[in-house]
Amino acid sequence: MSVKMFPKMKLVNNINLKSEKNLCFVNTALQLLHCIPRMSTFFKIREYRLPNEQNRKMEICDEISRLFNSEGNIICSASELRRVVANKSGQHYLQDGSQQDTVEFLLTLLQEVEEEISVDNWEARVVVQEFWGVE
Repeated sequence: MSVKMFPKMKLVNNINLKSEKNLCFVNTALQLLHCIPRMSTFFKIREYRLPNEQNRKMEICDEISRLFNSEGNIICSASELRRVVANKSGQHYLQDGSQQDTVEFLLTLLQEVEEEISVDNWEARVVVQEFWGVE
């Protein structure tokens, strides 16, 4: 019996630039979301946006979409995602270059994604709520 592996994204972790240090907790959270087909599709095809929201600022969702759409063909950095999540959540220590907790970052990331999604986009909200286990 062969096990089908999900394709991994190519993400940098630590190249000794302040902005690129200790991204492993962010990368782990992204790889987790990326290997859940429903979440991966949600971000790749930008289901988080309503048709009339093309100009709406959705920094976190758009950055996840950019990273997921790289399809592992190029090496990407999640430092911008880390910066935006830290700033929007008010948890600025997430971007200070120190090692952080993956679960805490994932929960913060999903809370911020939920905040970005329009209240009118009930289909997108359902996808995120399913991830939380809400029925």
